[in-house]
Amino acid sequence: QRAAASYFGLPRDEDFRVSTAWSARRVFNFIRGTGGWGHAYPIALDGGEQRLRTALGYTAEGALPAPAVRVGNALRVRCSPGVLHATLDG
Repeated sequence: QRAAASYFGLPRDEDFRVSTAWSARRVFNFIRGTGGWGHAYPIALDGGEQRLRTALGYTAEGALPAPAVRVGNALRVRCSPGVLHATLDG
């Protein structure tokens, strides 16, 4: 029935924001599941913002000595819980 139908517009850039308050698994799954849209994934880190491109992997219970550690064009990010490994945008 048309009266019961709803419409959702295309996702906005802000809809791709991820958070370190999420588990590493949740961030990984979100990025892998929405990667076909071609958007970067903004994430707040140390008072600034980074933009992630591709989720490479995660450890569910890992830890880091800092909120994020850069390794070349990749970033390891401390999540709650776990550590996400992702490439940076650009």
